[in-house]
This record gives sequence, structure tokens and C-alpha cells, in this order.
Amino acid sequence: AVALTALSIAVHEAAHGSLFRRRWANTAVGFVAGVATGTPFGSYRRGHRAHHRWAGSSTGKDPTAAPLE
Repeated sequence: AVALTALSIAVHEAAHGSLFRRRWANTAVGFVAGVATGTPFGSYRRGHRAHHRWAGSSTGKDPTAAPLE
């Protein structure tokens, strides 16, 4: 559980580009950590960026705030 949590944090931080200065290094680590956690890194990064772009807005475009149907 601790290892999966740490890897999930690595995916999140790599999506923000905060692990390394180089984008390719963040992408590489995010991809590997994503494989280990079963998280497709490219999709996660796009969705997470959209979440930050739209979080708290009344547009309903935040992909993580959409109600389950």
C-alpha cells in the first residue's frame, strides 16, 4: 500500500512537471510509475490539467467534479 501510494504521488507530481526540470524526465518517470499503478500517464496528465483549469468554476467542465450517471 505504501509503495502504490508513493508511485501514485510520483504520477501526480510528474503530471505537474515538478519532479525534474526536463519535461522528458517527468514524462519518463510518470510513464513508468503509471505502468506500475495501472494509470495511463498521458490520459492522467491531460485530465489533471483540465481539472486545474476548471476546478471551482461554474462551467461544469472539471472532469473530476462531474456527477456519476
